[in-house]
Amino acid sequence: MASCNCWVEYAEKLRSRMALENVAELRIPPEQVYAECGTSEPLGKFWNPGFWNPMRDGKKSWDTLPKNGIAVAYITGDDGKVAFVIFRLAESMIAV
Repeated sequence: MASCNCWVEYAEKLRSRMALENVAELRIPPEQVYAECGTSEPLGKFWNPGFWNPMRDGKKSWDTLPKNGIAVAYITGDDGKVAFVIFRLAESMIAV
């Protein structure tokens, strides 16, 4: 899943956006991530914490964003669904 080119391209877009906005972290609603990344995964998966856990943990074949300098986390709402996905530049990517 995360090894698809859409996630590599999305990592590049995120890094560019962070550079333009001069921030090291973005909090993006799952539906916006879905619209921006161009994946073929069903939208419903993006609200499920289980979808993001392997990416957050850098599991093999889910490690595209971490390999491209983007750490992944999320915030859940009271309903247990992901309300925001947090994309953070890896320390090695942050210019001092």
